[in-house]
Amino acid sequence: MKGKRVDIFWGLMLVFMGGLFLTRNLGIVPDLSPILWSFLFMAASIGFFASYFIKGKEQWWWLFPALGSASIAIIIWLAEAGIDGAFMGTMVLWSAAIPFFMAYFQDRKANWWALIPGWVTAVIGGIILLENTLSDELIGAMIMVGIALPFLFVYLSNRKHWWALIPTYVMGVLAVIILLSNSVSGELVGALFMFATALPFFVIYLLRHEQRWALIPTYVLGVLGLVVLFSSGVHGEFVGAMFMFALALPFFILYLSGKLYWWALIPAGILSSIGLIALLSGFMSTEGWQGRLLGVLLFLGMSATFGVLWLQRQRTPTEWAKYPAVGLAIAALLVMVLGEHTEILSAIVLIAIGAWLIIENGRRPKLKG
Repeated sequence: MKGKRVDIFWGLMLVFMGGLFLTRNLGIVPDLSPILWSFLFMAASIGFFASYFIKGKEQWWWLFPALGSASIAIIIWLAEAGIDGAFMGTMVLWSAAIPFFMAYFQDRKANWWALIPGWVTAVIGGIILLENTLSDELIGAMIMVGIALPFLFVYLSNRKHWWALIPTYVMGVLAVIILLSNSVSGELVGALFMFATALPFFVIYLLRHEQRWALIPTYVLGVLGLVVLFSSGVHGEFVGAMFMFALALPFFILYLSGKLYWWALIPAGILSSIGLIALLSGFMSTEGWQGRLLGVLLFLGMSATFGVLWLQRQRTPTEWAKYPAVGLAIAALLVMVLGEHTEILSAIVLIAIGAWLIIENGRRPKLKG
């Protein structure tokens, strides 16, 4: 019965507020003074608080309009009194945080999630109070740590929520990076981010060795970190070559570990070929005969990759490798002959493929018997 009365009350209030806004927009009622608006919001706040206690404290969401209306009323009154400051923003954020805390403490097991938005909102509100006394970097780091802490608490409260460690770690890393952003070079900050991102994947592998896939992002991110770290002191071509060789290395190791991994030679050879060209381009011009030579070496390197696979056809299923090996070798020859007119190469390739299809499909089938 009490619940129905509350609903009827708020129905009447909504009709009243709607009529007030309508008559005001039509010019029938003059604009209300700020002080009167302050009293209206405070009256609404009292009504929401009454509904919260009448309906039952388990309906904690009534606290949002109750505290929100109260904070708006106070802010209007303070503004009319000539009082201003960052604490007003804090007041609004804390009024939004309190209902989440009430929900959490009411039922910690069911409403554990409420701790996250409640804590984050409260921390940001507290940091706003300190914005004029702290550096921008420290404020940013504090916000990241403030966001990380509730996720850490969620994990510590129930180890089944292991996923909460991910945002905890990410926010912690971002906090450190923000703190270092003005005191160290951008390359070091970028490298730190890459290494920090690689670390959880490596931990996954250490905890479960059967999760070998985790070594791939660990290695790639680690290599990227090194590339970023040395990017300012090393010429761009050498950085690119180092990156390509580093990416090729694990594929070479995988290829040498057993004949089942013959396929790993393909990315290893292609990446190494690109790395070699990147390295040589630091010593050679990319124009004229030197540029032509770089193109020839690129195609020959990739051709050699498939050629090596074809030579192993007796113990691996690589009989097919002769086709890309020969095709890439021909491409190298055409680059050497055509030089700057390599745009003709694509047309020649299309003509050759078309001719092969015509010849292959135009043959008369052999008669049986």
